[in-house]
Amino acid sequence: MSEKEKEENRMKSMFIGLFLVFTVLMTDVRVFAVDEKKLEKQSDLIAKLLISCRAIIAQNQDLFNDPEKGDKGFTGDVYISKAREHFKNATGIEVSESDVSSTDPVKKALGSLLVSTKRILDESQKVINIRGLGFKNVIPAVVGRRTSYIYNKTMGGVITSSRRV
Repeated sequence: MSEKEKEENRMKSMFIGLFLVFTVLMTDVRVFAVDEKKLEKQSDLIAKLLISCRAIIAQNQDLFNDPEKGDKGFTGDVYISKAREHFKNATGIEVSESDVSSTDPVKKALGSLLVSTKRILDESQKVINIRGLGFKNVIPAVVGRRTSYIYNKTMGGVITSSRRV
């Protein structure tokens, strides 16, 4: 093989190598962009669901703080039903507690948030149903903070709840 042929083979090999490196890098960039878009969508939907949950708490303050009424009938199931409806009206997306076992990361995150917030309302039943006591501190900020804590432990992520409804 002549020197000229060796040089041409080296140039071809270098060109193919650069092409492969470029192709791999561009694939990684596209994958990252897709993952970033999915993450952005997930974050947006989690925020909207948390806002829906907080809105339902805000809408029911008079009921929670009614000192004349004992059992308010506002269970975790009632709360989740109203929050799901509010979220669907806001986004067009149906969400369910069973989504917690979904393989879709967005559905799983939303289902986990529903389960977390339902747990908080279930734990708050004794306080909500106290007869003779007005303000019970079951407000959007407190429920949101407690929900975020449970969600973060469950999902290993970090969400905060600082938006006012």
